[in-house]
Amino acid sequence: MRAAPGEPQEWLKNHVSFDSDDCLIWPFGCSGTGYAQVTWGGRPHAASRIMCILAHGPAPEGKQEVAHSCGNRKCVNPRHLRHASYQENSADKILHGRENFGERNGQAKLTSADVVAIKAMYATNRFYQREIAQLFNVRSNAVCRIVTGKRWAAALQSRAETPLADSVRGAAGDATQPSRSKPLARSQLKETDHEHQ
Repeated sequence: MRAAPGEPQEWLKNHVSFDSDDCLIWPFGCSGTGYAQVTWGGRPHAASRIMCILAHGPAPEGKQEVAHSCGNRKCVNPRHLRHASYQENSADKILHGRENFGERNGQAKLTSADVVAIKAMYATNRFYQREIAQLFNVRSNAVCRIVTGKRWAAALQSRAETPLADSVRGAAGDATQPSRSKPLARSQLKETDHEHQ
């Protein structure tokens, strides 16, 4: 819908008191990521952010993002919008299946199966993080974040753990055999990793 000057702004103001639980779909332009967009104060903004401020007031400290309870990027129903922290908004995106974590991230080098294998290998206490990193062609700090649950945790929530032999990529071949005659304690592995990183 091609808008006359000032029409999108007036449309938002006129719908602040929208009285329905249905999504209120933005009839004007959207950003490249599919979010409703409006020019406000001479600058482009997410229409949902402007509507949230108009309906609920300024964002409180620590809640600078706007979350959609419906998960619809084009919805500007004030009842579906709330000020949220980055963590809260990310949790909503995961709930609605819109967060590009794990394999859904186009820049990811690993698959969910790779991550399960990495965690399984590390749990044996027979591999240094840097050795695992070399096998999977990633950095040691990436392996560290995986084994400590700081990365990929959400992508693995619904995936059952599989045996190490079934999880490690075939390309790794014999390289996945234990590289030491006896396992080291996990604390020793971590200390050694820090010394060599």
